[in-house]
Amino acid sequence: MQKGIPMNKHYIYGVVETLASSLNHGLDHRPRTYPDGIGYATPVSMKAALRSLVEKKDGPLWQSLAAELGLDPECYQIAERNARGFAGDESPQEKYRKFFRLSGAEKRDRYVDLRWFGGTHLTEEEKAKGKDKAEVKDKLNPYTEAGGIYIMACESVCPVQIETQTLTCQAVKDLKGDQEKGMAPDAYCVVRHGLYVYRSYTCATRMHTSGCTEKDVQLYLKLLPHLWTENPSVMRNNIRWIALLDIEHKGPFGTCPEHLIDAALRPRTTKELPVRLEDYELPTLPRELLARVKSVRDLLS
Repeated sequence: MQKGIPMNKHYIYGVVETLASSLNHGLDHRPRTYPDGIGYATPVSMKAALRSLVEKKDGPLWQSLAAELGLDPECYQIAERNARGFAGDESPQEKYRKFFRLSGAEKRDRYVDLRWFGGTHLTEEEKAKGKDKAEVKDKLNPYTEAGGIYIMACESVCPVQIETQTLTCQAVKDLKGDQEKGMAPDAYCVVRHGLYVYRSYTCATRMHTSGCTEKDVQLYLKLLPHLWTENPSVMRNNIRWIALLDIEHKGPFGTCPEHLIDAALRPRTTKELPVRLEDYELPTLPRELLARVKSVRDLLS
């Protein structure tokens, strides 16, 4: 990509299936839902999963993608972690101070999550003393910038049914010899079945200000197919992409209204209470919308 010429806008549209799993728990330890029963996952939760895949520099996924894209690990550190990419035995507080000694340009060059998603950071002194910014501005080098990639909340097509089960805990049995077994009532709290829509997009202006590069976007697109399968947990054990499309516009600012894309691709139910994938129809992008974008690429193939 030539300097000053932004890449075409990318709009990512995905369909995610959950089966006896939770896409994102809330503070009440239940799958997140709106008052009307629609399930959702926060952008923060999905950004955290992407960060964790990049942070594991000795992991097979990072090593594979770094070799494929020719990535310098020093330029793909993660700012939203205590170590902030600094090796050594220094305390988290010292690494925290080293982070703030970096200039804005150095932060953009070093941390891919700041280029992707942006960030706002305050110094330890400002938070501890509660000083007005005007009093400490000469002592600070804060980073406040939006990123080049935006992830929206992932919402279910229909209201979801939440199921709870009791978990047994072997560790409690070992500690308490007078009990047959340890029990955690309703600890396994999941969505019986849900179909969720994932959406994200690139922003040319924010890519310019955050330093987000075309290679950064390529890494993001290559990580997405592994977002759920390489981040499993007890509650996220059966989550999978059903569809994942990279829709590239014909220009950097978009050439097709994305609400039309959303309406055309939104899964449609064939039953009043869908409980399995077969209870949905998955439409494709119609010809008149295909003509308004440059390409539609299946990221799962």
